[in-house]
Amino acid sequence: MMPIRVFYSLYVPPGRVRTLFDAIRLIGNHAAKHPAHITVRGPYPDYQDPRRWSVAVQGQKIRVGGVGTFFGPNQSTVLLKVESPIIESLWHKPDYSGYNPHVTIYDGDSRPFAEALRDILEPLDPTFTFQATGMEPLVSGNGRPPLRHFFDPESVASFLGQPVSLAEIDTADESTRLSWIAALAEQLTPHVCAR
Repeated sequence: MMPIRVFYSLYVPPGRVRTLFDAIRLIGNHAAKHPAHITVRGPYPDYQDPRRWSVAVQGQKIRVGGVGTFFGPNQSTVLLKVESPIIESLWHKPDYSGYNPHVTIYDGDSRPFAEALRDILEPLDPTFTFQATGMEPLVSGNGRPPLRHFFDPESVASFLGQPVSLAEIDTADESTRLSWIAALAEQLTPHVCAR
């Protein structure tokens, strides 16, 4: 059994924007584990009391937008940057250098796929804002099941013109997956607020 590591995150609230974003993440990497979120604190070896942090962020406007990447020898990550003074004041991630709040779109093994994804997303400029509802734990290790267990094919039908099943996501070639992601990302136009 792996030891748990507990992070504290702001989750994009359930609704249209999170449905789109989680579908993009799942199509990009079918092993994605957690709903769309911004990790602000951690890791901790056990649960902490997040009430003080939650009070500080509750109701604060969080802006998500601007495509970025973390590329390294063993890392191919595509993300959207986050702007928020309150996040900066609560930031505590000692295992990670610098201040880089973000929402991960893709974190996988394929650098060519990550680069193609970045190239598709940059001109679309997916951008949205939401009001924070509080800080919640995100457990790494023996935590939540993968995001795919919560995916509803009907949730993307209106955006893609048809439902897309998990089996189709798993077997689709990269160009098909990228076209689905582009269609979903076009719905994340600037200034759409998650509700």
